[in-house]
Amino acid sequence: MHDHPRGAIELLDLAECRFRAMGTDVHIVAIDVVDDDLHWAAAEVARLESRWSRFRPDSDIGRVNAGAGRWVVVAQETLDLVAAAIDAWERTGGAFDPLLGQSLAALGYDRTFDEVATASAGRASGATRPGRRRSSTDVEIDLDGRAVRVAPNRALDLGGIAKGWAADRLVERLLDRGARGACVNIGGDVAAGGRAPHPSGWAIEIDHDASVAPPRTVIVPAGGAATSTSLRRAWAGPDGDARHHLLDPVSAMPCGGDLVEVTVVAPAAAEAEVLTKVAFVAPSRLPDALAAAGATATCTWADGRTSDVSVSGSCRAR
Repeated sequence: MHDHPRGAIELLDLAECRFRAMGTDVHIVAIDVVDDDLHWAAAEVARLESRWSRFRPDSDIGRVNAGAGRWVVVAQETLDLVAAAIDAWERTGGAFDPLLGQSLAALGYDRTFDEVATASAGRASGATRPGRRRSSTDVEIDLDGRAVRVAPNRALDLGGIAKGWAADRLVERLLDRGARGACVNIGGDVAAGGRAPHPSGWAIEIDHDASVAPPRTVIVPAGGAATSTSLRRAWAGPDGDARHHLLDPVSAMPCGGDLVEVTVVAPAAAEAEVLTKVAFVAPSRLPDALAAAGATATCTWADGRTSDVSVSGSCRAR
């Protein structure tokens, strides 16, 4: 993430920090903040990870999954995140699915990805195939009791939307704490708000994996962006078969096809994250989903071509 695009910029008091959390790299840039604000932001990311990681048995998500079939009391912010995930499931017709935790684990993604990447090839031979599910019965929330319940043999995985949700809220909170502007990048889920170093906004450089295409820069005046790729968080199964974390909810297997990366710019990072999943799972629905959200998308293919998807459904290849 770059803090300004090329061209004239205003000289501002920029502060930044980089660290690793939520299984990925985090980069926070803020304007007119004190060190305590950056320390708070880093601690806040760690705190949210402790709430939402499916790999921590004492996290809210870990306890909900372990207690499948029973109501589990969670923090209000967890309840809000699960509600947002259910809403995204419904709005995308199931293309975004928050209940793929068990399928990911069955494919070998049953530990943090740092551990998966350094371990021997996946221990599991295949994934369960639960078929499409209804969110109203398989994951429920009790607003008054501040509780969540998933059906037996189901497991939440909110890794992607949690990163976008956290980035959105960190920007809001940094502005509330007095920052004139802030930009937060959590593993490719980027939120920006307030004053930017350049009149056009914050410049976010997208570094493609596997050198399939040259880097490019997107400008985010305020709102969010997210990039999802099948080339990262990928591993080999026990038979050497290639696997990645972007699953088709119907087959519970990694999405196929020549699409390898998509970047979405939307009003919020969490919304952008949801739309990247639509691109992989149900590409025919992407134009309408983008139009409904006021978003744009750029897709990258295995041969290095990139295509801008318009709300009319057309693509312009470059």
